[in-house]
Amino acid sequence: RIQRARLGGRHARGPKTRYERAFIDGGLSPDEFVVAEMLGMTVARLRAEMPNNEFHQWRAFVMYRAQMQDQANREARRRRGR
Repeated sequence: RIQRARLGGRHARGPKTRYERAFIDGGLSPDEFVVAEMLGMTVARLRAEMPNNEFHQWRAFVMYRAQMQDQANREARRRRGR
């Protein structure tokens, strides 16, 4: 799973801006922002220049890397607990 950033305005009353609501309601894809940020691109440029299949390969890579980091963190905690 891709680690999603916590939205600053999301409290008991819900999101404060329409942009926060767009992330929560699914109108904006956090995955696009993660990949674009990794590549130093804007989301608009990513959408214009990257083929869909390549985007999905990047998403898979991001998820794989997150899983490997989670596993390494669990193993490190386990070792510290000995």
